[in-house]
Amino acid sequence: MKEFRFLEHTADLKFRAYGNSLDECFINCARAFTHSIADLDSIKKEKSRELKVRGDGLELLLHDFLSELLFLFETEKLLFSEYRVKVKEDGGFIMEASAWGEEYNPGRHLLKTEIKAVTLHDLYVKKTGEKWVAQVLCDI
Repeated sequence: MKEFRFLEHTADLKFRAYGNSLDECFINCARAFTHSIADLDSIKKEKSRELKVRGDGLELLLHDFLSELLFLFETEKLLFSEYRVKVKEDGGFIMEASAWGEEYNPGRHLLKTEIKAVTLHDLYVKKTGEKWVAQVLCDI
């Protein structure tokens, strides 16, 4: 199964990510998001970060997770290439994640896209048969 694919959009960045589980779908969303900023293969696993996000629904949870990754890039210049994610339901949803990567290095990381924000427009997370799919639109 393909991890993610980028979709045509006139002015913004749009992608779909897939997974055999909800956790894997969220991981592939994070990988697609990061890959739109810089090539995943150029990011070394030198630092780790633990993340915890709460949301009233899966869409808000995913939105807030990707927004946190954008915040970490904008404020600390951190790019991640590997993720471990666990989504749990507890009256809402909670996601605990570990991310491995490094600080942006202009000598090694070619920046592809400047993402301004993760939007709620066209955002969905759903199970189709035995697989999960999520769609994300980012303002660039």
